[in-house]
Amino acid sequence: MGGREKPGEAAMGRGLSCVTGSTKDMQRVQDYVSYVKSDAFLRPFQPHGLDPYSVERPIRNLFKFRSTSVKMVVYSVDFYSLMSLHVVLLAIFRAQGRCLDSNGEVLRLGNGLPKTTWPRISNEMFLILAPLLVFVLVFYNNQAYNRYIEQFFMARQIESRVRFLTSRLRAFFRRDPFPGADHSMRAILRTLVVAHYCLYFRLPRYSQQKIDKWGLEYLTKCNLITEKERLMLQSKTGPEIMGEALAFSTEMLGQHVRRGDIDTVTYGLFEEDIHRLSYFVMVITSYASNPVPFAYYHLANLLTLGELVLIGYSFIFYDSFFTIVVYALLCTAILGLRDLSCALADPFGVDDTDFPTILPTAKAHAANEAMLDRDSIFGPAVIQDTESKSASGNVEDDGDEDSSLRERRGGGGGRGRDASQEGAQEQDSPREHRDDELLHEESRPRAKPLAFDGVERDHQSQRRDPSLLRQQAREPSDLTPPLPSLSPPFPPPYPLSIPSGSEGATTITID
Repeated sequence: MGGREKPGEAAMGRGLSCVTGSTKDMQRVQDYVSYVKSDAFLRPFQPHGLDPYSVERPIRNLFKFRSTSVKMVVYSVDFYSLMSLHVVLLAIFRAQGRCLDSNGEVLRLGNGLPKTTWPRISNEMFLILAPLLVFVLVFYNNQAYNRYIEQFFMARQIESRVRFLTSRLRAFFRRDPFPGADHSMRAILRTLVVAHYCLYFRLPRYSQQKIDKWGLEYLTKCNLITEKERLMLQSKTGPEIMGEALAFSTEMLGQHVRRGDIDTVTYGLFEEDIHRLSYFVMVITSYASNPVPFAYYHLANLLTLGELVLIGYSFIFYDSFFTIVVYALLCTAILGLRDLSCALADPFGVDDTDFPTILPTAKAHAANEAMLDRDSIFGPAVIQDTESKSASGNVEDDGDEDSSLRERRGGGGGRGRDASQEGAQEQDSPREHRDDELLHEESRPRAKPLAFDGVERDHQSQRRDPSLLRQQAREPSDLTPPLPSLSPPFPPPYPLSIPSGSEGATTITID
């Protein structure tokens, strides 16, 4: 179990269950994805996700029912209540609300509407309520969509972070590069997978449906947790479970750092990914636990139902059964916008607009666990054997050594004689010439550092380096820019004694 594997070998079937030390390996769930798909209890609470559609087929999309706001409205009690109210008022108005003449004919006004004693609602009244209702619903829908898309990407980020951590564990801990590496790799990944599952199991809407209990039982069947851990996890929230996984993982990585198995840079990479994963878990749980404020929802619901009731009453004065169709379309649009906003605000549920959570987590779990026990589809990650290259390199090195030896034997003496001659010439050169150069350079005006070819040259520091001055005197450069004509600000106030050959010392005072 803990021995090293040769390149390309895979410990198939080990998974993460070996960490818990359970003896029921034969009874554990092997295919996580199939189990989640086929579970009868979980199936009604797992949405199928949004249906793909093509904007090039609008007529075909019009007759779809699933994943539409029409389905939300049809299953809503408010829709049937409003429609029943409108139909009843229309029937009462046609029976008793119209004024009749002596012949039983309906008296009508100049615009064709029936004459009645019932109070009318003019269209001018709706000019005040309609813009307010549209503003409230559109703003509500916009905020709900922003919450929806942010939580969607957060969920995908969690899956990607767990995958990143799996890749890092695989790179640094696979095949037991040091004692206990394989066990630590699987133990760390086990805690992260459990925290990923429990994030969704402990969401408020899932807890109301008893999915959290099903989830802990599922983790036990997968041998990801023990019975003792199951009892302890029942009282913890998603972020708290993630905190436990964070503490366990960082502590185990810290032990490997203290033992010298990994360095602090590697530890920092793991810690950054785990902390980022904890942040995503906290954000999703906060969104799910804190929906849109009830005060705003109540205001939007009050304006929606109130205006629809008034519109249903005003439609009866048209004295036509076609108002039922028009009113139904109006209720579908306004109620659909309200219900769609409510569904988007909480994407972790059982609505058609909600995205699945447990099934993608099971798929990610299966993929990450398999990545630890097999090689990549591109083959085993084995460094190419460099013995042949090193042999050819040794031959070339031997050739270079022979050539250098021949060079030292043949022409090395000439170069040595040239070097000795140059040294003799330098020693035989008149000393006065070098001293004059130093005096000349000291008396030259001091200039500010100049920028030449992108590099600042400090000419003052160059003048104080005698060796550099001698090199410049022997090899003058045409690229050096001319210095500005400036007088020296602070000449030395002391005399300089310059030896002058064998005639003694000549004293020169510089004013």
